[in-house]
Amino acid sequence: MSDALTKENGLDVLGKAIDLGINHFMQQNYHKALKIFSKAISLAESYDEDEIIKLRKTLKLPQKWSSCKIIHPKLGSLLDHRAATYERLNDLTNSFKDCEKLIELEPFGCKGYLRMSKIFMRQGKQTKAYAVLVKGIKRVNYGIEKYNIPVSGKLLEALRRQKEAIGEDIKKDRIVKQIENKVEDKLLVVPTKRKLTTLSDMISDQLTKKQSPAVIYFSKDPLEKLPLELIRKIFKYLPFQSISSCVLVSKIWYEIITSFPELFEDIQLKRQISASAFKKLYKILSKSSQNRTFKRINRLKIYPKRQEEKSILNTLMNFTKLQILNLEIYLSDINLRDLFLMIRESKLARFNFSNLETLRLEIPLLLEFEEFFIDLLPKLSVFEIVISEITKIKNQSDAKKISDNLKTLKDEEDRKLLYKNLKCLSIVMNPSFSTNVKKLPFERYFLDKKLPNLETLTIAGFNFKNFNQEFVKSFIQNLSNLKHLVLEHNDGLTIQDLILNFSKWKEYDYCLENDIKPITKISSNLQTLYVREPSITSVQHLRLVSPSALIPFKNIVSLDITGSSLSFEALIKILANLNHKGSRFKSLSIGMCQFIVWQSSAFDRYTSGGHVDFAAVLRCCPKLERLSLNQSSNLNDFSLASIGRAYLEAMALQANHEDGKKEFILDRLDLSFNSISGHGLIELFQINHKMNISLIESGNNPVFRVNKLIIDGIDFKVETLKLLEKRGYVSEIQCNLTKARWREYGVNSILPF
Repeated sequence: MSDALTKENGLDVLGKAIDLGINHFMQQNYHKALKIFSKAISLAESYDEDEIIKLRKTLKLPQKWSSCKIIHPKLGSLLDHRAATYERLNDLTNSFKDCEKLIELEPFGCKGYLRMSKIFMRQGKQTKAYAVLVKGIKRVNYGIEKYNIPVSGKLLEALRRQKEAIGEDIKKDRIVKQIENKVEDKLLVVPTKRKLTTLSDMISDQLTKKQSPAVIYFSKDPLEKLPLELIRKIFKYLPFQSISSCVLVSKIWYEIITSFPELFEDIQLKRQISASAFKKLYKILSKSSQNRTFKRINRLKIYPKRQEEKSILNTLMNFTKLQILNLEIYLSDINLRDLFLMIRESKLARFNFSNLETLRLEIPLLLEFEEFFIDLLPKLSVFEIVISEITKIKNQSDAKKISDNLKTLKDEEDRKLLYKNLKCLSIVMNPSFSTNVKKLPFERYFLDKKLPNLETLTIAGFNFKNFNQEFVKSFIQNLSNLKHLVLEHNDGLTIQDLILNFSKWKEYDYCLENDIKPITKISSNLQTLYVREPSITSVQHLRLVSPSALIPFKNIVSLDITGSSLSFEALIKILANLNHKGSRFKSLSIGMCQFIVWQSSAFDRYTSGGHVDFAAVLRCCPKLERLSLNQSSNLNDFSLASIGRAYLEAMALQANHEDGKKEFILDRLDLSFNSISGHGLIELFQINHKMNISLIESGNNPVFRVNKLIIDGIDFKVETLKLLEKRGYVSEIQCNLTKARWREYGVNSILPF
């Protein structure tokens, strides 16, 4: 910076120095900003009078007024910026010196007086602040009348407003003190025609000088009586929408509530918020930000009105005092291309969005622009995009504009750029529009391996039949380093497709068969696997799947194949792969699986893939803690009895080992939407009785119990459920009879459509 600040560079250098200093100031790098402003001031002061006169002539600025010293046109602005920086560093002495110097050099300007009054207010010197503003207004008006000096109307209006506000505060304080000195009892008789009920009424009455006799009561406003710490704790329990309503109660409530910045860290706005309401919120947030060291909002969730989306986005992008870390926004009129261009074309918007760590968007998509959108978000670690629709190109002129935009972006792109911060990516598509999508959004990121640290990937609502099948194979192979993979409602992508293409197991098997050392190591990082198929055409037994193909899945902790086409034979093949010494497998969801069939009676015939043998499941998963059997095929009381017998056998087997497991505790068991009765449910928990184990021997606890039992959509007697809780079989029961179907968006499904 010191090399750049030379006289040869002239006015441009000082302008750039101001921009750079402001940029550091906004990023809270106050020491760097101070250094830049100080060097720039030294350069501006080093100009001689002839150089300054020449420079001012070039800019068509007046030379000087009266006895004022002629100065560099940028010096006043630099002094004001440095004073503001000193103020942020709590160095009020140096800030005050810069204000004095600024007033001396520019006596007919507004900035010096405004800054000095602010310093006096921070020191609690209201009277001095008021005097400075009065003096400033008089001088500025004199300069306008005498010398016809151009003055910013906004700054002059700010001077007047500040003067009026401080004047009212001073006057009120004096009247309050006068009233408090006269008060001796709880009732106070003063001459006034109307009945005053609060202290604020009394003060306003004194201010307007309306007097006649009546009875006055003290204010009963709780915020005037309670300690601030207690008020803070009370408001912490309120949702943000209630807090935003409380702010509007009165000026006192506004001042007190906005003094607690922690109340404005997690903001969820009402649906269909208008642009005017959002601007009011911004003012409240700006006021609250004055009381915090780090001016950040942890989470902001916005549902704008469709016709006012652009106005709300413009306000959001021009936040100057606040840094948003996690943003959630729902758009229906503006598509991803429009949003991309709005951010890209505004320097302040780029700065604001560059600090985002989490972004959740529901937005129409214009394909290909999403691949450049993440370039604007360098710190982003979690990105969730819900594609509500695919934007169609209306005419040829739009098509040309879009084509030109894409060409420019591809020319400017850094192909070696890696997105190392991105750890979680979620792409959810409205299935109604999936037939029009011929490529997966962000597909280039996967093929070019631009997401080296990606740990969690969610893809839902796409039709993989429309994609190039070579791409699908390559795409799946590039997922092998993931820790968490969620695939829901994707046509043309079954769990068998995933297993067969997840790793290069065929090359691995070939090497083993021919006594060749395998070149490719099959990684097994995956911990969570959710594969929920939208429709089932045929059963899959995985009979052609090699054990090597299952290696990547051996360290899975949670498996969810709800609605899968797998048979029980295929399920056991996967679970057997998890049965090893270091296994941490704890969660299994096999509800709504058409071909995982339970035996409903002793006379049931053999089914393809075999009936469910729950004892075999327990042998493969001895540490099972969460089990979902919702809406299972043929699951009834007979099936529940077989589950009880399986646990009984497992308990008897464990009893033979001294270090064996003495109890089975399921953290969660989901039996929703099955044909089971209260009798069958109680029979499931009768292991103590069947094993002749007394409750005293088992530590006054049943040896098989469930922390949370979910039985939605099944009508049980209340007495049955109370008995389960009374005997300690179940700690918590969820039974929702009004629930029409098991799948709920945001609860057990990621698909909002």
